[in-house]
Amino acid sequence: MNKGGKSYLVFTSWGYRIWGLLVIPALLLAVTYFIFADIAAISSHGLYTGGSLVLFYEIFSDYWLFGGICSRQPEYLKTSLQGMPVLRGALIGDLIRRFLYVMVFAAVCYGKSHKPEALCAGLMIYLIAVGTLNITRYLPGAIQQMMVACLATAVYEVYGVVTKGMHGGTAELILLIAAGIGVSIVTVGHVLCRQKRSYYEKESEKGN
Repeated sequence: MNKGGKSYLVFTSWGYRIWGLLVIPALLLAVTYFIFADIAAISSHGLYTGGSLVLFYEIFSDYWLFGGICSRQPEYLKTSLQGMPVLRGALIGDLIRRFLYVMVFAAVCYGKSHKPEALCAGLMIYLIAVGTLNITRYLPGAIQQMMVACLATAVYEVYGVVTKGMHGGTAELILLIAAGIGVSIVTVGHVLCRQKRSYYEKESEKGN
């Protein structure tokens, strides 16, 4: 296992690994395969209704992993010189995991519907989910994160309605991939910068 994977597992409990990484995603995949992918073959509603569930889960599940990390400084960052590298590896590993899970949803829908739109939908889910983490990681409460996740799914649904029948081309795929890479870099950098700033602020307070 690479460093990113090991760092990611540092943040995960066994409960999260079983339920968050296996059981719940498997249930979402089953629902997608047997219900939403079939609907997607007939109408785009399958992509955006099923995608909304995946998007909501990807945002809210972060509460169990990095919940409120931008509003606090974890203890290990105060006591270990390896804290920041481990955090960086964990954040990157988390984004890789999210991308793979979301694109499995897209691939299942594409496999049954044969619509390139499904791939664009998957990339948009990733883009919105990762972008939203820059807000939810300041929120310590589960209810607050759930509300933001609901707003994000509404944005995704609006995207589906506004662009219905207009997307799925190579240019859009390239644009979404580029945007996804950009927002991933910003999201990782944002958390790391926030933690560094928090550390120096606390050291300054001690000095005073």
